[in-house]
Amino acid sequence: MKAIIHIGAPKAGSSTLQEFLLRNVDALLTQGFRYHRNIKGRRSHLEYPLAALARLDVLLHDSYEQTRHSSPDLEVHKALGQSIEDELARNVGIWTEDCALISSENILPWLKQPEHIRSLDTIMRKNFTDVLYVLYLRNPLESLTSEYSESIKRGGIKPLHAFLPRRLAALDQCRTVNLWATVVGREALSVRLLDPGFLVNGDLITDYCTTCGIDPGPLVVPPRVNESLTAPAAECLRILNKRVPQILTSGEINPLRKGLMRGLSTMSKDMPRITLSPEDLVKVAETTHESEERLRVEYFPDRPTLYSPANPRQVSDPAAISEMAIDLAMQMIIKLRMGEFPVLSEKGRSLARVLKPGTEKVSAAKAARAATRNPKKSRKNGSNKS
Repeated sequence: MKAIIHIGAPKAGSSTLQEFLLRNVDALLTQGFRYHRNIKGRRSHLEYPLAALARLDVLLHDSYEQTRHSSPDLEVHKALGQSIEDELARNVGIWTEDCALISSENILPWLKQPEHIRSLDTIMRKNFTDVLYVLYLRNPLESLTSEYSESIKRGGIKPLHAFLPRRLAALDQCRTVNLWATVVGREALSVRLLDPGFLVNGDLITDYCTTCGIDPGPLVVPPRVNESLTAPAAECLRILNKRVPQILTSGEINPLRKGLMRGLSTMSKDMPRITLSPEDLVKVAETTHESEERLRVEYFPDRPTLYSPANPRQVSDPAAISEMAIDLAMQMIIKLRMGEFPVLSEKGRSLARVLKPGTEKVSAAKAARAATRNPKKSRKNGSNKS
């Protein structure tokens, strides 16, 4: 049985691809493709990079991830990793299809060292006769604002100008591609560009199907999912994150967040998108130019530039964005008072958590320590919570 493993990158269409696969599980079986989810409620096959790290006695990279994915200490982490490997072996033993499809945007950011990648490759080659890794890359001028939006959705509190420097310092797409090619072999890595001028028919799903050998004709194509927040929604949620943490110490979602994301997205759908300032656009272009050119020469020599020119976005006035963010908060208060947001159950109210001003920076570490004191509960939550 062959495996085709989509490894990201983050904010390069992963959620849309996973939604496509989820909606077509049965139809894919008829074409000889198995898309199987081990953890209920999660699109990403995050369990496989987790198992790869557990093999090396390496915890997930920060306390937030450890709490959210129920791996708060090494003992629990290793046991969870072994159970993942055991389940994969059992599944492969009974699957009859020609190819297993795996997709996880967690693979690229979690597995950054050669030994991490080699560990995942060892797991996969132990179970499959052939392995192909598929990597979609996106123009940083477009992806960085989406990454910022995702960080806010996950409880981040940094403004955009403070988020960018650390992300830019680690942004070297050529190094990433060459690292994977060196470890797994260039023939086992298919590098794709999330660029209309590169994708088959200018479409991500069509391109993915072509890469995998899937006939998309009879399959259901979903709308785009996990869309980025607008600029006012991101600012509103960023401030909210300081008082209402996303994750409880158990690893579960804070009940106080129930309905807020959907409400914010709906109310702000016509508001300005997140944009980089002209100065930041120049900084990103200067930072990424050399890496992108090396990548183009080595992997895409027929393209005049690695990416097509990014569509310019009108930069919004920060003061206007702040005013719109305040208005969104007021709208949420009104909807709450009018009973238009879900009312918490008694259990939800008892679990709900609010931070005092100034404590948000240590909340993730406290959550991780608390989860470590209750590993059995964490393991249970990790098996069935989104």
